Amino acid sequence: MPKNGTSAPPAYAYDAEGNVISIDGGTTLTESYNALGWRVEAINCCGVVDYVHDAAGNMVGGSATAGPGTSTQYIYFRGGLLAQYWNGDGARFAHINGLGSTQQFTDWTGASAKDTLFYPWGQPGPTGSGAYLGEMWAGFNEGNFWATSEWQTDTRRYTPGLGRWYTPDPAGKGAVHPDDPQTWNMYAYVRNDPTTLTDPSGQCDWCQRLINWATGNGLVTDSELPGSRQGSAENPALPLSLPPPPPHVEYNQSNGDTSVKIGSLAVLPLGTGYAGHGDGLNNPAYEGVEENYAHPDKSNAGPLPRGKYAMGPMGTHVTSNGHVLQMSMRLTEVPGATDQVDRSGGYFMHGGNFHTMDSSQGCIVEPPDVRATIGSSGINDLEVVK
Repeated sequence: MPKNGTSAPPAYAYDAEGNVISIDGGTTLTESYNALGWRVEAINCCGVVDYVHDAAGNMVGGSATAGPGTSTQYIYFRGGLLAQYWNGDGARFAHINGLGSTQQFTDWTGASAKDTLFYPWGQPGPTGSGAYLGEMWAGFNEGNFWATSEWQTDTRRYTPGLGRWYTPDPAGKGAVHPDDPQTWNMYAYVRNDPTTLTDPSGQCDWCQRLINWATGNGLVTDSELPGSRQGSAENPALPLSLPPPPPHVEYNQSNGDTSVKIGSLAVLPLGTGYAGHGDGLNNPAYEGVEENYAHPDKSNAGPLPRGKYAMGPMGTHVTSNGHVLQMSMRLTEVPGATDQVDRSGGYFMHGGNFHTMDSSQGCIVEPPDVRATIGSSGINDLEVVK
């Protein structure tokens, strides 16, 4: 449990938005928030910390006062601590490792002022001399670790003593993927892999950051990749020094498994859909066979052919036979990259009945959350495999 100076569990008080406003009636900690829910001040027995945010809510500065005439100013850059100035010891510059943890402070001459160390689940290890409140671990800003032995985000709190979050993932069931058991535990920290993955927001899965990086919307470090930089047969190395291959959605004809891949690296399982019905349901032998078409067995439609497709934007589409498909995407064959199977009306990714599994005449049927994830991801490429 978090430390509060006694053997008794700490008592938390929350405001109407679910923010912690005090611990142990304020004797351990009191916190204040602005109208947007951003923490602006924390008070404990030893001092006061004020936080400064930019218009997007990112922390860009702060100050800590431990008594009359004693204060520390903090400067942040791109979400991480850049430097701090303590009026009793001058300026100190933070050096962050690949996992996003502070490993050293240097003074204005470049000389080492303090070395820092953290154990895998965030517990502070042996450190050099010097008392600085600006340490970061795994991308977390120091926040109130000095007062509560917890790492704080804008969405929830993580405690190294338990190696887990105090509250479930704010994404709810949207964060769960049935074929990825590590996502079933809504309190687990980074799928129980803290030496490889980080989650300083409390709500951002490492896979989504990898997608953001590949689509040009964010960054990823070696430490955020599954497995080692060298890779393995299951997880090939991803050359971060080169332009990344574009991400694509992969759909398996045989079982309906749908995932996001970057090259051959599977980074995000999305869920399970289906294609075809009757004897053609998820049956590659029937690929391209559509109902009411020139085939001996017209009642059994097969899945769309293997190959590559371009996914159009999500919207409402009308098929050639007049069916209205809400929240759907048109799939256009990539010339020369798709099995040559004649198809009269084209293919779509759309919704359907998952109880009878008879909604597909060859198109991919996916649950709403899978379609929403794909439609908002910016990924346009689909590959159908056997």
